[in-house]
Amino acid sequence: MLAKAPNDSASVLADAIRSACIKAALLAYDDAGIRGLCHEGRWECALAAIRHLDLRGLTGLVDEREPTN
Repeated sequence: MLAKAPNDSASVLADAIRSACIKAALLAYDDAGIRGLCHEGRWECALAAIRHLDLRGLTGLVDEREPTN
C-alpha cells in the first residue's frame, strides 16, 4: 500500500476536522469549568461540543489548499 502525499485533499480535510474538534472540545471544557462543573461534567460538555460541531464548512478548505499545478 502506498502512502498518500501529506498535501492530498483527504489529509487536509482530516487535519481541519481534527483541529476543529480539538478547538471545540477545549473551548467547551474551559467554559464548563468557568460555570463550575466538575471534571466529568466538563468532559461531557467537551464531547457534546464535538458531537454538535458543524463540519460542513470545512469542505471548502480542501479546494482552497489544493495545489494548482
